[in-house]
Amino acid sequence: VVLLECLADARRATWNLGGVEATLKTILSLSAGEQDAFAMAPYYRISAELARARGGEGSGLAALEFFERAIEIARAKSFITHEFEATMGLADLLIATGQRSEASERLSKLFERFPDGRDPVRLTRAEKLLDQHFL
Repeated sequence: VVLLECLADARRATWNLGGVEATLKTILSLSAGEQDAFAMAPYYRISAELARARGGEGSGLAALEFFERAIEIARAKSFITHEFEATMGLADLLIATGQRSEASERLSKLFERFPDGRDPVRLTRAEKLLDQHFL
């Protein structure tokens, strides 16, 4: 699933949205269903990113719901990496829709979940997002 997650992210970065959708279908087919948190957390995060990339009516709400579901699944299983990626995507969406204080709150709560500065690369990404939009 990790490699498929990377593939989907690479396809999204190059605007190959059909490829992203195909990769999501593969992730879903390989998962054990909704109870497979290791597959479903990235599935929902990538679905949110796909909804944002496609745009259109209702895409922001769909992305919000997908991000929230990814965070919920990841947090329930203590998959901090998946929670981080989904929270970063959610914060970016919130900033884009003018909900800066909500984004800041979400990112601040995320920092608390990384004890002792663990995973400095990810924390630096989150700090840059905060600095870019809040300083």
